[in-house]
Amino acid sequence: MTGNDAKKLRRAELLELLIEQTEENQRLAKKNRQLEEKLAQRVITLEESGSIAEAALSLSNVFAQAQDAADRYLQSIRQKEEEARQLLRQTEQACEQLLQKTRADCQELERQTRSACEKQLAEAGVQQSAPAEEAAPDLPQQPEEPRGFMGRFLNRR
Repeated sequence: MTGNDAKKLRRAELLELLIEQTEENQRLAKKNRQLEEKLAQRVITLEESGSIAEAALSLSNVFAQAQDAADRYLQSIRQKEEEARQLLRQTEQACEQLLQKTRADCQELERQTRSACEKQLAEAGVQQSAPAEEAAPDLPQQPEEPRGFMGRFLNRR
């Protein structure tokens, strides 16, 4: 998956990818344990190997190949983990920017609404006895904090 493909994914899709990778990691770890058990149970006979020296050389080659495969697999997992962390950071930044923009838009809409209300009151000849904030004390000054998934996401930091 390229960086551009990853940027297009939603948080839920990224989490699904992370879960899939974790399940694959567990499956491969289990398979690795099974293969190690098979290798431990393998009996090398002198007839097949020719000599103890050949048997030792054969076993060390098998272990070297197994270690090489395990090292490559771990490197792959680390790389995928770093990619997932980077995508998570990018998603968090994008969410924070969207939240700030939404708050600014809400404040601007509130300002425009108050202005329009004051204009309509002036046109109707109604004298306003208190500022708009005092006239409607039950209206929140700041938008409510997001609830549900976004609330948990934003309160996580």
